[in-house]
Amino acid sequence: MENQAGGFQGFLGSLFAVVISYIAPIYDYVIIIAYIFLINFIIGLIEDIIVKQKTFKCKKFYFCLCEMLVFYLLVGSVYFIGNKFHNKEMALQCISAIVAIVTYFYSLNILTNIKSLLPNNRAISFIHYIVSFEIVKKIPYFKEFETHEASESNRSKGA
Repeated sequence: MENQAGGFQGFLGSLFAVVISYIAPIYDYVIIIAYIFLINFIIGLIEDIIVKQKTFKCKKFYFCLCEMLVFYLLVGSVYFIGNKFHNKEMALQCISAIVAIVTYFYSLNILTNIKSLLPNNRAISFIHYIVSFEIVKKIPYFKEFETHEASESNRSKGA
């Protein structure tokens, strides 16, 4: 029986090594996504406890985890498809754009929560302003996205 358990552990170890070597080119992106979601969760939790005086909710943690897994699935799928197209460079560029977008939106949420925690901190307010309004002007298609999102919101409210 011990021999079978050892064989299974060896199989799992080999499988883990194969997966890690396959995703090695996107490893840094995987770490960035995990870091952004961890910081977002921690700052959001602190803001909930201190400012909103709420308690920890497993549902919120579960939702955060599900969001992170959605982005892992997206990044993993893009990488897999790019590999199958024999075009890793294209896949890595697409993944880089996805991670940059995730970083922007979740960093903005982190800054919003920090601003709520430190409402009198001018440096945080200024950084929040720049990230919220000035950097957006430099992002291609963002204005169109905001217009589209507003029209979708108005359409759903009218229905």
